[in-house]
Amino acid sequence: MRKEHGGGMTQGGGLPKWLLIAAAATALVVSPIDLAWYGGSIDLTIPKSSAVNLDLRGDKIKVDPLTNFSGSKDDDSMTGTLNGGGVPVRVRGNRITLAMR
Repeated sequence: MRKEHGGGMTQGGGLPKWLLIAAAATALVVSPIDLAWYGGSIDLTIPKSSAVNLDLRGDKIKVDPLTNFSGSKDDDSMTGTLNGGGVPVRVRGNRITLAMR
């Protein structure tokens, strides 16, 4: 999955200046996820049993409590592996929320 978009208004209307991008994987993550959105927030939900390599960078990152996570997290970045690692999950944006369900 790859989605990319820059924020802001386009001439003559276009996209609103601030939007929320919500992405949810309903089955185990088996192909790379690459999201970039600088015009609002990204809410990403992936199954908690997914084995992924996380690489998140943003102005503010919020993450549900994780089990089986190995790596580092601070206010604006998170890198590491979940459930031993595997599929790359790369997210760039202003505000990023990661939920494991």
